[in-house]
Amino acid sequence: MPRSQQPAHPRAPARTGTASLLFVLSGATALTYEVLWFRRFAHAWGNSSLAMAAVVSAFLLGLGLGAHLGGRRADRSPAPLKAYAMCEAAVALLALCVPAAIAALSSLESSLHPILAPSPGLQALVRLFLACCVLAPPCAFMGATLPLLIAEFTNRHRNPGAAHGRPTRLIKTTGWLYATNTLGAAAGCYLAGFHILPALGLATTGYLAVAVNLAVALGALALASSRPRLESAASPQLQDQAAPQPSDHSAQTGLDSPARLLPLGALLAGAAALILQLAWARQLALVLGSSTYAFSAVLLVVLIGIGLGGWAVRGLFRSGHSPTPTLVAIVIGTVLSAVIGQRLLPDLCGLLGGVRHLRNDPLVNGLVSVGASAVLELLPALGAGLLFPALVHLARPRPGAEGRAVGRVYAWNTVGTTLGAALTYILLVPRLGLEGTVEAALFLYLILPWLLLSPARWTAHPRSLAATVLLLTALPIILPGHDPRDTNSGQFLYGFQPEEARRSHELLFFEEGPACNVMVTREGQEVSLRVNGKVDASNFHSDMATQLGIAFAAGLLRPQARRALVIGYGSGVSPGAALLFPRTEVTCVEIEPAVYAASEHFTFVNHDPFASESFTALVDDGRGHIQGTDSDYDLILTEPSNPWIVGVSNLYTTEFYAAVKERLSRGGLLAQWIHTYSMGLDEYRMVVRTLTDAFPHVLLFRVSRSDTFLLAADEPILPGKRELESAQWIIDSTPELAQDMQRYFSTRDVRSFFLRHLPLSPEALRALATEDGPLHTDTNMHLEFSAPLHLFQAERLAGELVDGQLLASATGAWYRELSAKLECGPQQLEALRALRTLYLKAGRTDIAAALVASALLLAPDDPQLRADQLYLAPPTDPAVYAASLASLVADSELEANRLAVVLGQVNEWERALAVLTALEERHPASATVWTNRAIALHGLGRTQQAFGALERALELDPLNESAIQTVAQLRAALAR
Repeated sequence: MPRSQQPAHPRAPARTGTASLLFVLSGATALTYEVLWFRRFAHAWGNSSLAMAAVVSAFLLGLGLGAHLGGRRADRSPAPLKAYAMCEAAVALLALCVPAAIAALSSLESSLHPILAPSPGLQALVRLFLACCVLAPPCAFMGATLPLLIAEFTNRHRNPGAAHGRPTRLIKTTGWLYATNTLGAAAGCYLAGFHILPALGLATTGYLAVAVNLAVALGALALASSRPRLESAASPQLQDQAAPQPSDHSAQTGLDSPARLLPLGALLAGAAALILQLAWARQLALVLGSSTYAFSAVLLVVLIGIGLGGWAVRGLFRSGHSPTPTLVAIVIGTVLSAVIGQRLLPDLCGLLGGVRHLRNDPLVNGLVSVGASAVLELLPALGAGLLFPALVHLARPRPGAEGRAVGRVYAWNTVGTTLGAALTYILLVPRLGLEGTVEAALFLYLILPWLLLSPARWTAHPRSLAATVLLLTALPIILPGHDPRDTNSGQFLYGFQPEEARRSHELLFFEEGPACNVMVTREGQEVSLRVNGKVDASNFHSDMATQLGIAFAAGLLRPQARRALVIGYGSGVSPGAALLFPRTEVTCVEIEPAVYAASEHFTFVNHDPFASESFTALVDDGRGHIQGTDSDYDLILTEPSNPWIVGVSNLYTTEFYAAVKERLSRGGLLAQWIHTYSMGLDEYRMVVRTLTDAFPHVLLFRVSRSDTFLLAADEPILPGKRELESAQWIIDSTPELAQDMQRYFSTRDVRSFFLRHLPLSPEALRALATEDGPLHTDTNMHLEFSAPLHLFQAERLAGELVDGQLLASATGAWYRELSAKLECGPQQLEALRALRTLYLKAGRTDIAAALVASALLLAPDDPQLRADQLYLAPPTDPAVYAASLASLVADSELEANRLAVVLGQVNEWERALAVLTALEERHPASATVWTNRAIALHGLGRTQQAFGALERALELDPLNESAIQTVAQLRAALAR
């Protein structure tokens, strides 16, 4: 019976479907492992570009090695499906060991850090080697799974009906399994990134992935044991009949020396795909923001596109036809769709700014993120998904060598992705920028089909050749060159900005560095530093207070400090402020070198740290440096970007605080910035709770309603008398420091500085933190997943919710205690006045009254304070109250009038009228008094008398604007 007429075994479709389901689950677990292991390595080595390049390269090299070895094994194995099951089980068992292995590597690399840190290239190579030691074994078993399954389902002796139309069967099987595994990875990306990791954390998610992996292994073993025994498998005669006759490969495919050239094609396809993926991730950070959910959406769309491409390839190649036109059409479609996405990038930025208000709902935010990613990535990713099975099809392996062919193509494709990752991180983006990087990837795609074809045969495909040459020539023209202000203005965060608004910002600096984009703009006198669109530093008054405050607070609390570490350079203001303290050496760790380069535009405010011999600038991840260095510091100032950005929350975990304690000298101090805007109260409390769990002494420094610092140490934080005198001497003897304090903190007095900005006692801060809730750890990552959920909630933008709770937690007893500890005197009077105003606005009249009472002890004759006391804490004895009021009226008409106005604002009209009556007796010719009296009378419902008082006010001063406006208001009220 001819092979073409043999019926498929009735159990074959069921076996294929079951295997496909297992491979879907395998893809989901593989992607979950990738996410988990990358995060654990980030905890160990940080998120610097070189560290991530080492980890990505190790992961991909392991996959490639496994594909190569698995392919060689697959065709010789009597039971590839059983071997596949063993690979899945091995991945699961090795995955259990990876977390402990990464922790051990972290300790080992830390011991080598002093030797390796001066040579970033050597350090990256050592990290690549160490990462390979950990990741290569499980990744190799992952990489072996695809060729093993393809060998199982394309070899006719193992799978019924597989021999018929073998080349077509190979591409269909490869495309189908490649698609199912990739779509499984997409499902894993979605579930892990949006649901499982936020709910369960790293460790439990890892155990869940291992459980699923073991279930896949057991399912594959069961499926292997149920494989039907075929008569044909034992019949040499049937094998001889079914085996295709040897033929010239180049005659069938039009390719020249495929054994030599196909690996190059696979390598280029892998490199181009990974280069594009990394470039898209950088660009979509400008469109969506750099939250973990945005990056999950980016990866999700890429995986869906690749999976759909693997599924769609099945009908594209036909036996007996040259594959070159189809291959050229695929790459041209990939390139053109990528170009369209690049041209739409500024429009995407504006669109996301326009729908910003809709993103406060997590579901809508997820849909918007996926939709925006799809515009840029989906069609090009689909093209990348078509290429891999197409290259397997072009391999045209002999019967029984399908697994080896797939493994070979997969291995070289993975080598290409490894090179693409390394080149993108280290060379392409820093040298060519994102647009040049995309162009390089598209160039690789366009030349790929022709490198697989003998030059002598190029003319056999004139239309395809002409289209390729035309597109190669036009590529630099049709790829847009965007104005950085169109894509780097942070519209995803600040809302839509029309073109004229974007152009109103003068572009001073722009660089696409290895880790992020850095732009400096000027509008009027305001200069801003933007990192991936978000303003991370500026010379705005509020930003300057924050940047200076962290250095001033730490330095004045520890005036004896000599060695300071600053994490995050920003505009350079914080390191420059730390260098103002005498004999202080400052080391700064910044992950993006372009930030250092941009600082030249802030020398007018940052005191030019690079001009100081006491300044050392390092390019590294802050956490990686602290965990690796053997240096001790008296001060550690952490002022990174916002914790909703991927990786930044690693600087707020219990493990990070433990590492900080190891690096702080005796009596050393940690100062950590934490904002209140775009932050949930639970998240803020969690940060405080985590820090108070790590350090016995913690204080909160409030710069403004938007910005705070947490100060932590193993010893009491508040300075004694000697330290206060030393700190004051530093201010008095350092003109630049004194001028900055006066300009941005309205004082040159160290006691006033602390009094105004330390609102909570240690006990109150701990009470705020000890609400039921978890600590923030490396394994639960609560902050990284919860902080982005508040990013677009309008009511949280300005920080009122968190700041309001901070002020609500303050007590008058703490200010009395703080004043005593600081030995406050008359020089601190203005600080007490400022605090009184702050708490009055916050509705905390109890604290305002306590502050006024303290201030009166310093200035008992001050009219303003006496008026405040009559409002906030009036004497209960009527005679005493009357005497105090009479004294105030006699001493200050202005303050007595203010008292009446304040009383009216809280509807205490009788008391207000009593004050005004006393004023009228003392100042009968004051139009202001009569106007305010009219307002009080109206408040009491005595409108006719109010008009009489206004007539008197206008008789005294016909042009009195307040009286004229009050008349109009009263008439309008009567008309209603």
